[in-house]
Amino acid sequence: MSSGFVSSGTTDQPIERDDEWLKAQQEIEATRRRKDEESRQDGGKTLYDTLQANKGEHLKSSNCQVGKMKLRG
Repeated sequence: MSSGFVSSGTTDQPIERDDEWLKAQQEIEATRRRKDEESRQDGGKTLYDTLQANKGEHLKSSNCQVGKMKLRG
């Protein structure tokens, strides 16, 4: 059973790639760039940054509401 390893040649003699391989590589790179751009929202923020900002705003408003409530005891 082979390992599936494909040599890329050496730095002195890189392997020549055929047109089909180059086309597939370009499609992979274009897909990666598109997904990267789609993941950015609101002026370049990532989804994680947006969610963290929303979480901070939610916690701040929750703390204000808790401070307004009176405890009955």
